[in-house]
Amino acid sequence: MRSDSTAPPDRGREWSAGTDPLVTRREISDWAGVSRETVTIWQGRHADFPRPVADGAMERFRLSEMLVWLADRPVPKAQRRAGEPDGITYADRMRRATRLSANAGPRQQADHAAAEETLTEIFGPLGRRIRGGGSEAAYLHFVVGLLFLRHRDPASWAGLRDDVRIATDEQSDPRQLMRRLGRRVNVGRRAQGLPSAPEATADTFSALGGPAVEDVGQLIRLCEDLPPETFRDLLGRYDLWARPDGRSSTTPRSLVDLMTALFVEPDSNVHLHDPYGRAGELLVGARLAGGSGPLSAAGPDPDMCRLAEMGVNLHGGQVHLTLGSETPWLGAPGPFADLILTNPPFNASSARRPDERWLFGPPPPGNDNYAWLQHVLASLKPGGLAAMLMPNRAAASDDPREQFIRQRMIETGAVEFVVALPRRLFATTRVAVMLWGLRAPGTARDDVLFVEVRGPGPIVDNQRRLAAAEIDAVTACLRLWQTQAGGTADLAEVMSKVGAARAVPTAQIARLGYSLDPAEYLAPATSLDCLVRVPSCPATALADQMHAAHTADEKAAGIVLRSGDTAISGDAAADDLPDGWSRAVLGDLCAIQAGPSNQVIKKIRSSAADGIPVVLPRDLQDRRIRTDSPQMVARVDATEMTRFALREDDILFVRTGTVGPVARVRAAEADWLLGTNLMRLRAHEGVNPGYLLALLSSRPAQEWITRRAESATAIPSISTKTLGSLPVLLPPLAEQRRIGAVLSDLDDQIAAHRALADAAEGLRAEVADQLVAGLLITETLSEEPR
Repeated sequence: MRSDSTAPPDRGREWSAGTDPLVTRREISDWAGVSRETVTIWQGRHADFPRPVADGAMERFRLSEMLVWLADRPVPKAQRRAGEPDGITYADRMRRATRLSANAGPRQQADHAAAEETLTEIFGPLGRRIRGGGSEAAYLHFVVGLLFLRHRDPASWAGLRDDVRIATDEQSDPRQLMRRLGRRVNVGRRAQGLPSAPEATADTFSALGGPAVEDVGQLIRLCEDLPPETFRDLLGRYDLWARPDGRSSTTPRSLVDLMTALFVEPDSNVHLHDPYGRAGELLVGARLAGGSGPLSAAGPDPDMCRLAEMGVNLHGGQVHLTLGSETPWLGAPGPFADLILTNPPFNASSARRPDERWLFGPPPPGNDNYAWLQHVLASLKPGGLAAMLMPNRAAASDDPREQFIRQRMIETGAVEFVVALPRRLFATTRVAVMLWGLRAPGTARDDVLFVEVRGPGPIVDNQRRLAAAEIDAVTACLRLWQTQAGGTADLAEVMSKVGAARAVPTAQIARLGYSLDPAEYLAPATSLDCLVRVPSCPATALADQMHAAHTADEKAAGIVLRSGDTAISGDAAADDLPDGWSRAVLGDLCAIQAGPSNQVIKKIRSSAADGIPVVLPRDLQDRRIRTDSPQMVARVDATEMTRFALREDDILFVRTGTVGPVARVRAAEADWLLGTNLMRLRAHEGVNPGYLLALLSSRPAQEWITRRAESATAIPSISTKTLGSLPVLLPPLAEQRRIGAVLSDLDDQIAAHRALADAAEGLRAEVADQLVAGLLITETLSEEPR
């Protein structure tokens, strides 16, 4: 980024593209319009305040981290300057002062982390201010229009920036500016050969609630840096932000990737059609997957159609779009396509007319799922293929009309495969969906492939995403089945790590009432191989855990305690303490380090198996670190995180959220990294780590911590300074060691019995599965049941 002719206060500097300047507390206070004391208070009060970076003898802060932190802090009304709009944040002030990204050149290869931060700002307080009383869809249209101009019409983009500069200088009516921007988008559309509706676009933009001109300028500067590929990310963020209904939401990106991986061949010149085009995300996905044939789509929403046209154009394609309806089967058939990819509205309803023509029969009037299925099949050329997302209920509904249509689809070979997918793939609903693979009706098939994707999978922003491994496995499974290169065992092996698969004869499907629910055919079955896992005397399977628990019990039984000679109260004088004991505060006993900000961790997060584990609050259990799948960060990027590295005997403490849980780092976790929302306590010389753990886990200390954490902010949180002021008693080192040893033995006992209980629970599940399946038979019981 580069400064313009107006230098920031007290300092003129030129920053090259891609740098992240370090700024002082004085610069932060000057640019944010607050006192230096306020910056100091922020730093002391908020545990997630950015960490300073040593710069010679002075502490500085990364400008990008300060902007992210300040973006959630609006300027109070009483402190706003003349002309500042409602909702302006301290980050907005800093950007104006520093002229961030002004005149920045295009960055076609902007890194993912930078783009994510930009999108967060676009759909944050800035977006809410610009939207005002307008619709979320109008705001999305505006942002996509800016992205379109930025990359497809440089001349209009330059003129747009001039429009904003003039409007800012003259402080003109923002609505006039928005209408002007709408006309420029239409000029750009005409230049690309797209249909134009200048007044409609101008009206859409001018309805965005009269935003401040400065906010529009900031949005334009943000869009300056976004590559065309961001179009798909904009749609995903829009769904999370606006929560549109099922008719106007978009298809999640990982579902698009699955559908195109299964059906789009690179350089294939087939005609692809989407009869319910939404924002064109499936068409764009096909282009990115290498499809080069003609594209067409229809949709009932003209604004969504315009988004689809711009999205495809941003990716170097053209689409023939027609304004359709939510009941396209009522119109003339066509266009006929080689391939259809679509995500129609689920469980919609429409009336039935006596003159309707159907391939297999009229669907029930209360649900259009089978109307859509038949419309898609009727729109295919001979031999054409289709992929349709359908709600789960469509696969096994008991309505006789839908059951008959399923029967006819199977008898004519129209159903090739069905993939059951996990819940929560959509931002707007938790409903589970299935992907149906269809073929133009013709000759009956011998079998249908059923696939199920199981397991937890990645969750981002509370939304399940299909992992690349899951998409690859489903694709490989389908290819194996299509080429008849493998049997049932091979299909199951391909899907073994992410789900299950089986090719089912159509005769068996008929016996089950023509259900197309994969759960009917992929129900977990207990194999004969399981017999070797359960001994005839089940208790012997727990021998190791029982021995470990017995050993821990014996060790704990050797602990002998006696009453102290002095009862210590909170206000006892020093003379009343046992010999060698003293009063202190926690900060005197150890060095306290807060974990890095979440933004820092997100930038270096990795799924690589050779990364470095990061300890999270959820990993602290029973005063130990317990995790089977720790979050990882890239090893090469973690070199800058050395001050957050863990050593054996460090004590970890949860500082935000559910404040209070503690754990001791063992040798196996040395060199792992401290995570966000945690603190690390490293004992000073003369302090035993086991005693430090005892102090923090004691009930009086936990109550003291809880009271202060809950009074600090809306979300319970405690700072390093506050935790360091915890009053403690310090016995002689020898007694510290004895206290630590006693509690360590008790923790070992708890851990051993926890492991025994977990193993017993697993054994019980195995025995139950095999008993009810008839694979195991009861022989001798400890006593006869009554």
